[in-house]
Amino acid sequence: MLNSGGDQKSPPVFNDMTVQIEIDEDIVSKVDSITSDRAGFIRRAIVKELSRKERRSSSEEIDRDIIESYTRQPQLPEEYEPWQDEQVWED
Repeated sequence: MLNSGGDQKSPPVFNDMTVQIEIDEDIVSKVDSITSDRAGFIRRAIVKELSRKERRSSSEEIDRDIIESYTRQPQLPEEYEPWQDEQVWED
């Protein structure tokens, strides 16, 4: 396995950081009741939340692009009118 310096004998180099945060005692108790790996649990929660934010950001960007496109070039009635009778609206 190569490390960042290309030396095959040295162990890989990781860029992990130690971060100290304050968490309410109630939350720590809940986490501890779920897992014995508190740090791992918190890392996974952070990664999951960041991934969710990235997906939301991508989704919001797609929505904005669609709105912008239809604003620049609105749909013509002949593009959607033939399909209106095909829609099913349930109460």
